[in-house]
Amino acid sequence: MDGSQASFADEIVRIRDSGLVGYSGRLRDLFDFLAERGPEGEPATQADIAETVFGQHQAEADDATARVYIHRLRKRLEQRSGGQGRDIDRGG
Repeated sequence: MDGSQASFADEIVRIRDSGLVGYSGRLRDLFDFLAERGPEGEPATQADIAETVFGQHQAEADDATARVYIHRLRKRLEQRSGGQGRDIDRGG
């Protein structure tokens, strides 16, 4: 594991241990799903998240559930970084 991957892995552990995203539940499931993709992984689509995290099938994939949880997760992560975190959507 190179330095950036180790740093990413360390940050994931810190966030999980902090309870910021909960210790169980859908928000934690979403965080874990995205974290497992890693910093070099393909971006997850709303449909990917709806199916994998929330068990929604194709017909249900346009439900707002995934968007709401993505928004909640983004807000929690922004709290941790003091609102000065990276732009998650653009990876920057």
